[in-house]
Amino acid sequence: MGYLGDVTGTYLRIVLELEEDQVVPRRARVAERVPHSMARVNQVTARLVRAGLVVVLEDRRLALTEAGRAYATAVMRRHRLAEAFLVDIVGVAYEDAHAEACRWQHVLSVHAERRIYHLLGRPSRSPYGNPIPGLATLGAPPSAHADVYGEQTLLAFRLGGEVTVSRIGEGAQRDAGLLRELRLAGVGPGARMTATWVADGVLVTGNGTTTYLSRDTAALLFVVAGRPAEVRRPR
Repeated sequence: MGYLGDVTGTYLRIVLELEEDQVVPRRARVAERVPHSMARVNQVTARLVRAGLVVVLEDRRLALTEAGRAYATAVMRRHRLAEAFLVDIVGVAYEDAHAEACRWQHVLSVHAERRIYHLLGRPSRSPYGNPIPGLATLGAPPSAHADVYGEQTLLAFRLGGEVTVSRIGEGAQRDAGLLRELRLAGVGPGARMTATWVADGVLVTGNGTTTYLSRDTAALLFVVAGRPAEVRRPR
């Protein structure tokens, strides 16, 4: 992530995405996702605490306050709508949309969001399969929220067998090279695969192609057993 724009919004969005990625949100984990030193991350975190947007728990976990979660949700909604618009309408490469959306997430008005939302056909997920939060603000009914029930990381799916990729975690989206490799291998939202564990990773087979994924990559892919009701496929 080379662009931060609104640092407050970026940090709050990262805390929210860490929760989604099933990673314990601590300052060290935030530091892995921003081009800042640990000292700078501590400074920004202290500022967010003073503003009443974040609290630091006894075990050093970061927790969003009600106000902080509302702020983070709005930034995340703009971010993922921007990703969908960039991929589906503008034609930005799948692997480049996340980085560009990091810029757009700070400048879209609610009016622009609402227009984009309807132009795209009222999506509930980003091109990477991640749920778009806070759609009620744009007039969407509660039923529009994407269901993530039953999702787990491929790393946690140790039994092997057939799975369907539901989403690519935010941690993977920072690596355009990895996204491109996954796209070319057909590993993306909606892909149905058979997972076989090997010593240092997992082999996934789908459409006659077998791809090796490291444990780190498997921890960033979310899957469900069987086929979910709604998925997005990379274009």
